Amino acid sequence: MRGFVSSLQGKKAYNTFFEWMKVDYFPLVQQLAMTFANVPAASNSILKFIGEFVCNKGQRLNPESSGVTGILLFRHMSQVVSGYGKSFPAIMNT
Repeated sequence: MRGFVSSLQGKKAYNTFFEWMKVDYFPLVQQLAMTFANVPAASNSILKFIGEFVCNKGQRLNPESSGVTGILLFRHMSQVVSGYGKSFPAIMNT
């Protein structure tokens, strides 16, 4: 997924992918981050995907990152990262 997202250079392609992801798949990414937090290879891949997705290469976020799209992206990605962080106490106790 990370390679696919990095190839989305244009605003139209990126926004189409974002619209597709935001409805059904951001909760799935959050669940994957929480489930595989104790598997370094999987959690690294998920976090790298998130990093690539939120990076505003070539000003592909349209409108700017302070617009509605940027705020929704921040909300969804912060849910993923906080869900990932919440799984650490369970990992540390095992």
